[in-house]
Amino acid sequence: MKQTSFARRTKSEICSLEGTAARCCKTAELYGLLLFSMSFSPALVKLQAENKDVVGRAALLSAELVGVPLAIECKQGAKSDRFYTAATETPQDALALTGFFGHAPGELALTINRALFTCENCARSFLRGAFLSAGAVIDPGKGYHLELATPHIRVGEGLCALLGEYGIAVRSTRRRGNFVAYLKESEGIEDFLNLIGAQNAAFDIMNVKIYRDLRNRANRVTNCETANLGKAVGAAAAQLEAIGRLRGAGRFETLPQELIEAAELREQNPDMTLSELAAAAGVSKSGMNHRLQKLLRAANDCSPDQEAP
Repeated sequence: MKQTSFARRTKSEICSLEGTAARCCKTAELYGLLLFSMSFSPALVKLQAENKDVVGRAALLSAELVGVPLAIECKQGAKSDRFYTAATETPQDALALTGFFGHAPGELALTINRALFTCENCARSFLRGAFLSAGAVIDPGKGYHLELATPHIRVGEGLCALLGEYGIAVRSTRRRGNFVAYLKESEGIEDFLNLIGAQNAAFDIMNVKIYRDLRNRANRVTNCETANLGKAVGAAAAQLEAIGRLRGAGRFETLPQELIEAAELREQNPDMTLSELAAAAGVSKSGMNHRLQKLLRAANDCSPDQEAP
């Protein structure tokens, strides 16, 4: 999934966070960065990102914690997009990195080594690294979608289980050989971003959601008012047609005086609402409605042959 400007801003926000002093949390974050990278094996560890801050963060942590340097390169994509890589330079370095996180050569299927999470904040740091490495989130103005992808099924399943422990229900799918964990509800995305320290991005999503709710509410009110106006126009037209039929049948002057007054008021004010007619006549809304309904019933009693020539 191609990065959007919102995703890049979100990752830049995370990379600008003041680093933790706890070595265990730094280790957990580096583990997330590398385990979810494009290659994590005893032969090669290679991270690719559109944000240079992400690969720079991985290289600094690798050098600091493991003493293994990562070579950083900038490459040009097919559509003039730049992307950056940070990779081990020798198989020995890759073996040292994977071994540092408790993964032995010849491991059949990668899983998340949760023994590395030694304090209450380590898992959050790990999730932060995983998102920086393999996460994507679309601009909330276009919808709600956040995902993390990995080629390792058991790693993906472990990620879903870990997020579930924080009350974040993640769905999953398979795409081009990758396990993709994703969120499509704004609340879950906000919770995840707050969990990994991207409070500004979470706040942006909240603001968009509030704006959408207000706009939808305004649209509902407008639609309701339009529908009510349409009903009022239709009712007025039916009332005027009924009055015309009564006049044509010669029965208008035989109506009770209160009905004649209501009919003449409607004829003089075809655009007035029922409430406005009632106010003009000095009666209640239900009283005016009762009189107009009587006019309609009286007109319905007029058969075509009763109308005056």
